[in-house]
Amino acid sequence: MSNWQTAASGKVTMPISKINDREYLAKQYRNASNLKTRLSLHQRFSINPYGWHRWVFDKFNLPPVRRILELGCGPGTLWSENIERIPIGWEIILSDFSAGMVKEASSNLEKYPQFQFRVIDAQVIPYESEIF
Repeated sequence: MSNWQTAASGKVTMPISKINDREYLAKQYRNASNLKTRLSLHQRFSINPYGWHRWVFDKFNLPPVRRILELGCGPGTLWSENIERIPIGWEIILSDFSAGMVKEASSNLEKYPQFQFRVIDAQVIPYESEIF
């Protein structure tokens, strides 16, 4: 039996019972390979020439000096696809539940000093409130 279900819309979805299954999530996202497969499908078949990561970045309305925590950074694609747009002065902590994802984000962005990398469970964020 598959872990995935087909919704009434015809879309394949993860069963809701798996959304908090830490063992399942750790296996599914042990590294970025599954996520990269999904991203490549979107890139290959998207009719939007601008791109989703650039669009998301455009929605940020932040001052020049900013401290940012991203939870669930995956391989850091949002940042690597917008690296030339990141203002000097931003401090960005990329985090993920998966050590494999953090490792890939680090290898993709380690040469840029504004980034730090952490394994963080979004349900237990190890920072004080309102510092990001």
